[in-house]
Amino acid sequence: MASWIQQRIGGLRATAPGWTTFDVSPINDPRIVSASIRHRTPHGDANAAWERGPGGWSVQVTVPPGTLATVDIGGVRTELGPGNHRRAGPVGGVRDADSGRCR
Repeated sequence: MASWIQQRIGGLRATAPGWTTFDVSPINDPRIVSASIRHRTPHGDANAAWERGPGGWSVQVTVPPGTLATVDIGGVRTELGPGNHRRAGPVGGVRDADSGRCR
């Protein structure tokens, strides 16, 4: 259950062994307007916190040293290196809640 929450609700999932790369892709479901998730990796904590409001998405991501994150907001993918980052984007088109497909 925890893995499902981390990946589907929090939008945080490993894309390579040892979490050397990971994705942050918030779920696009009007019933869920915010989430915050942390995963302890071999490199340090990977964090993702997001909110969706009338003005769009606000996403905060912590990328541990030695790793890369790809953030998908509104269908726009951005690669982030180590550090603390904040991104924003439009409300539509992030990830469909039922199919899991990108729009």
